[in-house]
Amino acid sequence: MTNYTWKIYYAFVLISFVFLPFHWQWTTGWLLGSVAAFIIYKRTEIFAKRVLSMQTSSGSYLNFAINYALMAAVLVISAIFPQYLNVLTCAIGLSTIKLAIIFHVAVIERGR
Repeated sequence: MTNYTWKIYYAFVLISFVFLPFHWQWTTGWLLGSVAAFIIYKRTEIFAKRVLSMQTSSGSYLNFAINYALMAAVLVISAIFPQYLNVLTCAIGLSTIKLAIIFHVAVIERGR
């Protein structure tokens, strides 16, 4: 991801604070999902660098299983503690990096 895409991601994370005066659970769910998305992205980035340097994709099933387990764990935690986290905003938070990339490519790069 480019620096510009990271700025869009951080803007999406900051958007979560808009909900703070209304329902603070929405904000905490969004932040938890965004942090998990960041961790999952970094894990995938490290895995891709390792695969490209070694020219082998061994361990790909385990890597993606761990990523999906992290996503599931975040959603389960938000479902178990609805008084602190909102499941829907947690799911939106999990997709913030994907949304930032799509926004950057579809809106900003297309306009150049």
